[in-house]
Amino acid sequence: MNILKILDESLGWVRYKPTNNIPKTISIHLPHSLFSSSSYNLTYFLLAFNFFWRNSAMGMATESQFHVLAVDDSLIDRKLIEKLLKTSSFQVTVVDSASKALEFLGLQESEQRINHHQEMKVDLIITDYSMPGMTGYDLLKKIKKSTSFKDIPVVIMSSENIPSRINRCLEEGAEDFLLKPVQLSDVDRLRPHLLGWRTLVKI
Repeated sequence: MNILKILDESLGWVRYKPTNNIPKTISIHLPHSLFSSSSYNLTYFLLAFNFFWRNSAMGMATESQFHVLAVDDSLIDRKLIEKLLKTSSFQVTVVDSASKALEFLGLQESEQRINHHQEMKVDLIITDYSMPGMTGYDLLKKIKKSTSFKDIPVVIMSSENIPSRINRCLEEGAEDFLLKPVQLSDVDRLRPHLLGWRTLVKI
C-alpha cells in the first residue's frame, strides 16, 4: 500500500492542490501534538513512518523485476533454486559452473563480454559453495575484486554447516550464507539485499 494513501486515509494528514482534477502538489500536515514537550509521540511517528516507507519502497521496487544469477553444478539444486526464485517473481539466469558465471558477467580473461549480457543487468548472485574446478568461494573473491561487480550482493549456499566456511565467506564480502535445501523463506531473505543494491545504484 502506498505510504501517501496510508497517511491520507488512515490519518488524514495529506493535502492535495489539484489542477483540473489532477493532483499537482502534495503536502503532509503533521499535527502539533507530535511536537509536544514529550518526545514519545514524535518518536512513535518516526518509527511508524519508517516502517510504512520501507514497505512502500519494497512494493514499488518489485514493479521492476530483480535479476538473479544462480550458480550450481547440481541439476536438481539448480531446478529448485530457479523455481523458488521465479515463484518469488524474480527474473532468473541459471548456470552450472563458476566459470560460466564469470563468462556471463564478462569477467573471463579469455572471453570478451557479449552485448546481450551487457544489457542484462544482474542484481544479485547466488552460488553453491562446493563445485568442481572453481568453488563458490573462488567466484565470490573474483567478483569482489572486479571494479564493475564488486558491489553486487553475493549469497553463498551449502549443504554443509561449517562455521569456519561460513565466516570465511562473510569476511570475503558475501551478504548471506544459506543452508541447503534452500526454502522459500530463505529466498525472502534475499530481498533486503536486492533493495539495498538498487538504492546504491541510484545514488
